[in-house]
Amino acid sequence: METAIIVAASLICITLVSVFAFKLMALQQHTIDRLTDKLMARSYKEYTTMQPKIAEDKPRPQTKKPLSWYDDATIEEDEIQ
Repeated sequence: METAIIVAASLICITLVSVFAFKLMALQQHTIDRLTDKLMARSYKEYTTMQPKIAEDKPRPQTKKPLSWYDDATIEEDEIQ
């Protein structure tokens, strides 16, 4: 019984260490890939064109215009006369 608990605990520890090591290596590989792309580009302009576009032109959600003072959360009850 005690050996089964020890084996189970050791398997859990090994699994956690393996997952952490995998995540760390994936992060390091991503950094290496980025730096390699930056190094191999002839100029900064070429480097920026290789990068995926960030969604800058994402439309902002339109907020609904409040119909009355009751719908507007920015108005305090003290301001209502």
